[in-house]
Amino acid sequence: MEKSDQIEDLNRRMRQIFKSESMLMNVGDIAKNTGLTPSQIRYWEKCGYIKSKSVLKNKTHKYTTGTYLKIKLIKSYLDSGFTLTVAAKKASIMDKFKNLVRKTIGGRMIEMNIIDNYPALNFGKVDEHHQIWFIVKKDRVDAKIIDTKIKK
Repeated sequence: MEKSDQIEDLNRRMRQIFKSESMLMNVGDIAKNTGLTPSQIRYWEKCGYIKSKSVLKNKTHKYTTGTYLKIKLIKSYLDSGFTLTVAAKKASIMDKFKNLVRKTIGGRMIEMNIIDNYPALNFGKVDEHHQIWFIVKKDRVDAKIIDTKIKK
C-alpha cells in the first residue's frame, strides 16, 4: 500500500464530503442529468412521489442524492413502459435505501489508498486483526481481507 501526503489529504476531504448532509442539487441539475424537464420534476414532487428540501417557501428547492437516485429509478420504470403512478410506487423502495451510500461511505470508510497499483477503499475492521478493502480493477470491484497484525 502506498502512503503519501496527497492520499492523506484526499482521505480527509472525502470523509468530510460524504459525512455532509448538504450534498444537494437544484431542479436544473436534476433535469440536466435525467432528461426530464423541471416542470416534470416539480409535478412529481406535487404528487408526493419525491421530496425536496425547501430553502425558502416558493423559492429554490434542493434535492438530495437519494432523491436524485429515486428520480432516475422512476424514469427507468417510465422508460420501460410503466405509468407514472406504478413507476413511483415501484421506486418507493428507494426511500429505505436513499441514505445508504452516503452513510456507509461517510460512516464506515476509513481511508483510500493504492493496493497493487489499483485504487482501494478501506471499510474498516471485520474483526480484531483484519480489515476489509474494496479494490477497483478495471471493470470489477474485488473485496480483500487484509491482516493488520504487526509482525515482529
